[in-house]
Amino acid sequence: AVRDDEDAARSSGVDVNKIKSVVFLVSAALTGLASGLYFMDVVIITPNSAFSISWAVVIVFVVVAGGMGTISGPLIGAVIYIIIDRIVGAAAGHGQLVLGALSILLMLVVPRGVMGVIQDLRQPVRGRRKGSQWARLRSLLLGDNPKGIREALGDRPGVVAAYMLPASPLLFLQRNEARYAELAQAVNKVAKELEDLAPDTLVIYSTRWYAVLDQLWQGRSRMSGLHVDENWHELGEMRFDLSTDVSMARACVRNAESLGIASKLVDYDGFPLDSATVAANALVNPRSTIPTVIVANNLYHDFDRTRVLGSIVAEEAEKQGKRVAVLVLGGLSGSEFRDARSFSEDDIASPLDDEWNRRILKLIEERDVDALLRELPMFVSQARGDMGFKHLAFALGALGGRLGLAKVYGYGPLYGSGAAVIRLL
Repeated sequence: AVRDDEDAARSSGVDVNKIKSVVFLVSAALTGLASGLYFMDVVIITPNSAFSISWAVVIVFVVVAGGMGTISGPLIGAVIYIIIDRIVGAAAGHGQLVLGALSILLMLVVPRGVMGVIQDLRQPVRGRRKGSQWARLRSLLLGDNPKGIREALGDRPGVVAAYMLPASPLLFLQRNEARYAELAQAVNKVAKELEDLAPDTLVIYSTRWYAVLDQLWQGRSRMSGLHVDENWHELGEMRFDLSTDVSMARACVRNAESLGIASKLVDYDGFPLDSATVAANALVNPRSTIPTVIVANNLYHDFDRTRVLGSIVAEEAEKQGKRVAVLVLGGLSGSEFRDARSFSEDDIASPLDDEWNRRILKLIEERDVDALLRELPMFVSQARGDMGFKHLAFALGALGGRLGLAKVYGYGPLYGSGAAVIRLL
């Protein structure tokens, strides 16, 4: 608990200072014992033999190879090190070179170590997914995956996927409507990719969760109930059951505060969720197997400030060693029909809106971020771009200012407004 989140542990009654002191003393005693046994065998003690940089290299290799954050990992890593150093290294005559090359390979292919593979095998559902560490290692070793090491890189901590989805609940409430078939198929594709990828956390930035004073982050560990959209209440209720990656959310709040962005963790029973989050999670994370971090849209934050929030998420994901998928919820053109009409007759409100939407989508697929940013002010002005297109700002912040293998999966209307399902990474 202290390792993952000191503040959360302290607020739960854990004596953090005492725990740290005990850990330090036990670690020092065990390290001293190991050193004593080692030098009883070596007999000769010199400064180089006791304080060489190679000791740090060995310790890092043992932990990475076996698996960080586990008890069995370092034991397994030590066995691997002995085998490589004493057998392979002796045979090749270049033990340190072999050790270094293997360290790089392990960090790329199995960053969670041998224990990560074992944990995947112990969880049959995750172990079968293409995104699991075991599946990636098997694909690389057996050669049945032509993408090889490139796909194995998906197990590195940080942002491993990013998508833009509509913020309207209509895709959920009217999922059988033929007019929305293209968007519905696109959302199903995102759900399948997330299932295969199996990220540790799903970060959701919703333009429909409004904040005015502080930047809000959902911090309730579990939220369940029924939700009725304020605009489409006649279409029925939406059931939800979400869990939160509280450690990640708390870390993001602390990071934002350190950057001068007033932030607050929301941890109240019954605190209302917005329709976009409820609908999107139900569509792409239907069994809520992936814990979430839900981020509010502060109405007073501009494009650049929102971009910083996205970068905070990416930074904390790497710090915590988590594979994070980012979901930004927002639309394209913002004009909606005010008159009653059937969903089967839905269309983009105006030809100008449609033209602008297609131009923006083309720039996203071309990954021309500079041109995209130049066009956005005019797009927002002429096509009433949804919320100043701040959901894209959050995504760009999380992706380090670049778009990856961008692809538009679906485009269409949602009661006059423009909507798209886009893979951004």
